Amino acid sequence: MEHQPAAHVLSSIEALLDGFEVATVGAGERLDCSRVARRLASRLSAVAGLLLAGAEAAQESLRGTGTPTTSWLAIQDGLSKREAAGALHQARELSQHPDVGAAAAAGRISLGQARAIHTVLSGLDGLDEQQQARAEQVMLGLAATMDTDRLAKAAPLVVADVAADQADETLERRL
Repeated sequence: MEHQPAAHVLSSIEALLDGFEVATVGAGERLDCSRVARRLASRLSAVAGLLLAGAEAAQESLRGTGTPTTSWLAIQDGLSKREAAGALHQARELSQHPDVGAAAAAGRISLGQARAIHTVLSGLDGLDEQQQARAEQVMLGLAATMDTDRLAKAAPLVVADVAADQADETLERRL
C-alpha cells in the first residue's frame, strides 16, 4: 500500500464516516457493525492521543497560537479545561510506552488495555530499564488473552516473569 500523508488518511476516514448512515444497517448486522465501530473508535482514540502527545512534546500549540495545548483543545474542540487536561494526561500516558501506544493505534490492543498496561508498568518500582522493557512486552503478550480488568491485576505475573528474585520486594512496595 502506498504511504499517504496523515492528514489525507484521516480526511478519507472522516469522509467515509460522513457517508455512513446508521439507520441503513440492517437487522443481524448491528452487533457486528457495533463491534467494528468500537474497535475503530479505540484505534482512532489511540492515534489521536499519540498525535496530541507528540504535538505537546514539540510545543506546537505554543509556537503556532501562543496558547498551551489544554487551552488550544478547549478553544478548537469545545472541551472544558478539565476535559482538555484529561485528554492531554491520557495522551502523555499512551506515549510513555511506545510499543503499547503503537499496539493500540494498530488495533492489536484496546485503548482500555493500553491504560491498564500503563497503570501496571507505572507501579513496577525497582526494575531496571531492560526489565521495564521486558515487562512492557510481557504485558502486551498478556493483553492477547486478558480483558482490561484482568490485565490491570497482572502485576504479580509480570514481576515473576521479569524479576523473579525481586518479586516479593517489588510487590510489597506496590501494596
